[in-house]
Amino acid sequence: MSALLLTPFLTKAHTIDDATFLLQAEHVLRDPLHPTAFEIVADGERVRLSWVLATGPVMAYLLVPAALWGGAEWLAHAVQLGLLAAAILVTVSLGLRSGLDPRRARLAGLLLATTPAVLALATTSMADVPAMAFGVLGIERLYAWKAERRGHQGLGAAVALALAGLSRSHLVLLLGVGALALWGDGAVTGPRRRLGRSGLLWAPLLGAAWLAWLINRATADPAVTGFDVATTTLTRFAWNAPGRNLVAFAVHWVLVLPLAIPWFCLRWRALVRGPWLWLGTLAAAVLLLTARQARWTWIAPVAGVGAAVLADVLHEAWRRRDHTQLVLGSWLLLALPVVGYVQLPSKYLVPSAPAVALLVARVLGPGPAGRERLVMWGTLVAGATLGVLIIRADAHFADIGRQAASEVIAPLTRQGIRVWADAGWGFMWYAIKAGAQPLALGPPLPDCGDVVVSSAATPSARAHEALDRHLLRVIRVAAPGGRVMSVEAGAGFYTNHHGYLPWAWGNDTLETITVWRIC
Repeated sequence: MSALLLTPFLTKAHTIDDATFLLQAEHVLRDPLHPTAFEIVADGERVRLSWVLATGPVMAYLLVPAALWGGAEWLAHAVQLGLLAAAILVTVSLGLRSGLDPRRARLAGLLLATTPAVLALATTSMADVPAMAFGVLGIERLYAWKAERRGHQGLGAAVALALAGLSRSHLVLLLGVGALALWGDGAVTGPRRRLGRSGLLWAPLLGAAWLAWLINRATADPAVTGFDVATTTLTRFAWNAPGRNLVAFAVHWVLVLPLAIPWFCLRWRALVRGPWLWLGTLAAAVLLLTARQARWTWIAPVAGVGAAVLADVLHEAWRRRDHTQLVLGSWLLLALPVVGYVQLPSKYLVPSAPAVALLVARVLGPGPAGRERLVMWGTLVAGATLGVLIIRADAHFADIGRQAASEVIAPLTRQGIRVWADAGWGFMWYAIKAGAQPLALGPPLPDCGDVVVSSAATPSARAHEALDRHLLRVIRVAAPGGRVMSVEAGAGFYTNHHGYLPWAWGNDTLETITVWRIC
């Protein structure tokens, strides 16, 4: 299913934060042990990447094949597609190990394969799908270890959990989910062999923590003391972010992960009668007003549904003493500490997608009929449709930067003109490949005769605005269609600063590119 949906987008242009991970992969070819030991332009400043990247080194190494091939889009996306396929298979295996019958385990795999956020992130070069794949593999190996105590199972769990935390830093919290999975009674059965009954039960979790720490230290930037992934993560927190991020956290479970809508359809009576739906809606409205986002108060009920379903998952697990549901429910909370970060897009929830798939497969029952069957097929079809809509809109936006680099920047650099790119995201990657230099607020700055190509839709320094310049060309891209990054349309798939919708129809200008001659 995933291959069918994603193969047409194998050559989709690099987008948003892809450039950061691709530049890391290129640097790894020169300095294999230190993926963040170089300078980039971020927020208009030239800084060491290690100062601003709150992510481990795994994605840099996964993208080395693409870097060897000049940043080939199809190679980067093939890596993601392979990891997604592995995650789907492992999710099915985890479903079987946690007590699902084969039919519902396969349904969990289908739900993961049609999750909108997962599909969209699988067409990027970002670390979220790898984090998900390593995370679900680590938990599945823990269940195998708990049941059978074979050494290779414990080792596999330790390595996979360490790689998950080194893909996205907030996945270190998956160690807590793993501890809950090992503690108490689960639905797993099987002979316990070889390594004793309890003495080494916790060894995989301890091994994962030690391995993650060791790799993090070994790959740290040697030129910068006092900065590592943990320290950088803390520097990216913002005091004014938690309110809007909490709303986004709840909304994502409704709009881009297939949890809240099917759960609500099957348990709506309990949710309407309980307090969580109304309290969640009220809290979301207050948080939006406090964050000065009154235009978004209409989305408070959506956030209320997401919050109510989360509460119901955990409450029912505790009430029924359902250990497996408690493990899966705690898995949903991995991204909750990220509410203090500067933003909380749905990509940070992607590592919890396998838990979503397993929870929904469990609640649908052994043989869905009538309403349950309608919910099941509606969830699968709607998820696949929204995922493709997001990818198509993102592909259109990302291709603008690729085209501009090819048609505007490359011809200038071939003439021997020094070109500066005042842009960000995927546009910056293609600009660098076309021969441009990134422009920042500080030196070096353009000289007379240089050309600056500026983007209005991506982050830029705007440093050229203080220079003596004259306009050579304006390229404006405006066409009605799907939007994933538009303040006007309210679409903010990659950042909730733009809005809470993963996709929206818009008529606004997608991009304005200006070309300036200095002096």
